[in-house]
Amino acid sequence: MSILYAFFGKALFFIYNIVDSYGLAIVIFSILAKVLLLPLSIKQNKSMKIMKEIQPEMEKLQKKYADNKEKLGMEMQKLYQKHNYNPLSGCLPVLLQFPIIIALFTVLRQPEQWVFLDGTINAVDMSFLWVQNLGSPDGMNFLVDGTKLNLLSQLPQVIDAVKSGLNNGWYIFPVLSIVSQIFMTKMTMQLQSEQQQRQMKMFNYAMYGMIGYISFTFPAGLAIYWFLQTALSIVQQYYFLREKPTKEV
Repeated sequence: MSILYAFFGKALFFIYNIVDSYGLAIVIFSILAKVLLLPLSIKQNKSMKIMKEIQPEMEKLQKKYADNKEKLGMEMQKLYQKHNYNPLSGCLPVLLQFPIIIALFTVLRQPEQWVFLDGTINAVDMSFLWVQNLGSPDGMNFLVDGTKLNLLSQLPQVIDAVKSGLNNGWYIFPVLSIVSQIFMTKMTMQLQSEQQQRQMKMFNYAMYGMIGYISFTFPAGLAIYWFLQTALSIVQQYYFLREKPTKEV
């Protein structure tokens, strides 16, 4: 994995040297990362779309051969061949994306280790839009220097920090990350069969929780990355859903 970390770190550093803005470099980096993952996303979407299209036929076979598992397996294989569908085609893209996403997250979480190898991170302008320090979370209870204040026990200090302009952000990117993920999930469900939707229900809730935790507690750069990735996925899904029924994967 360290090879991937180094590769993405150098890529982000290269972009930063061109635009001279760490925040803008993350934006461009996020777009390029989405382009890199686009073929895998398209493959996954096509697989889900075909699965939904053949779901009625699958249910008929399951009822017809409920007492004959061997015959059911044979008929299901015929159905898959008829539609040129490979059950594993939807899993492989997801599995391939995991190491890439983990590498991207690691690089954005530890820029001093993977991006600014020359030790110049202290001289880098880490502000972007309303976030004063991309190395800290986008939140009112985080100060510019990275200090975390407890919203319950230290509320007066949080209020003073906001009045003094020392708060690092306003929770905007974390909220955008969660809302965009929920919207993205709703769109993805249109490509899934009812069975897939039931199977993915708990997973989706877990994703909301994970994204919320990361966005609210990790460096703001991660929240920006996730929001942009999801926003671009929403655009991709919008155009994909407008396509005619897929015939093969």
